[in-house]
Amino acid sequence: MNKKILFLILLIFLQACSSQTHQEQRVLSQSPKEIVSDSKERTDIQSTSQELSPEKTTNTVIITAEGFTPRTITVNDGEDVTWINKDSQEHWPASAVHPLHNNYPEPGGCVGSKFDACKGLTTNGQFVFTFAQRGEWFYHDHLHPANTGSVIVR
Repeated sequence: MNKKILFLILLIFLQACSSQTHQEQRVLSQSPKEIVSDSKERTDIQSTSQELSPEKTTNTVIITAEGFTPRTITVNDGEDVTWINKDSQEHWPASAVHPLHNNYPEPGGCVGSKFDACKGLTTNGQFVFTFAQRGEWFYHDHLHPANTGSVIVR
């Protein structure tokens, strides 16, 4: 009789272990989305992932006949700044100093620095630049050099 009880307990134990191993294999074979949908803590996981992937900040400078608005803009390193021409004349945002365009320290572009549209922007034309260097970077309109501005990168 004791052997039968011991055998029964052993059988139940093996069944429980087998069931747990099967459950672990099922979880390991699922994609993260499937695991989240199976989870009772779904809302907690979703709110955490939203906090970890913030939306990209939009930094815009409008170009008109009067110049750049805002004249100075502050961004974090790694953020983009978009210049949009709202004038009927072409405008060409580029790193200072005219005509060398070499104030921003990253080489490249068409003249002296990577921070250079390399052409005049027509009405509603856009130039987007990602600032990877911290500091205050002065720029100008190559076609209208009296128009100037700066980008402060934190």
